[in-house]
Amino acid sequence: MGAESPELDLVISSLAASFEATVARSQDEAAADLALSLRQGRALIEVLYRAQGLEVQLSGGARHSVTLLGDDFCGIGEPVVRVLTWTTAVFQTTASVAAPKRFAGDLIALAREWTRRGAHVDVVTGAGGLRGRLAEAGSDYLCVMAAAGPRYVPRAALTEMTLLREGSAGAS
Repeated sequence: MGAESPELDLVISSLAASFEATVARSQDEAAADLALSLRQGRALIEVLYRAQGLEVQLSGGARHSVTLLGDDFCGIGEPVVRVLTWTTAVFQTTASVAAPKRFAGDLIALAREWTRRGAHVDVVTGAGGLRGRLAEAGSDYLCVMAAAGPRYVPRAALTEMTLLREGSAGAS
């Protein structure tokens, strides 16, 4: 066997470089696909918990710093006096505000805490507003003791709740 020709060396070198570039491109695409899949597999709560600071934008355009983050709501104020369901909000991460505190539970769990403290609230639903003392927080509803008597609010209808004041749980 004789020495290889210079043309053959160039072809082999070119094929080797092309192969290595294809492999590297394929690995980059696979890594990008994996990263995309991992991001798409996250739930909103996971994304929001990782944020260093959050603002919530409401339908009228108002923006507020999020100070508390629960499983299905965000809280505004320090201490929290207003809570909004996720269905009424758009979130934006921001470094200009502190990271929100975490609340271990959903809006019903927070309502139960407020009920034990005799909270008087303003509740907003798709059917309108309601004001009174939180009397109970069931698994999927709130009972608000309004001036005209008890009113029951399905959890699915609740969009916002504002703490007006706290009092004894037995008082109305």
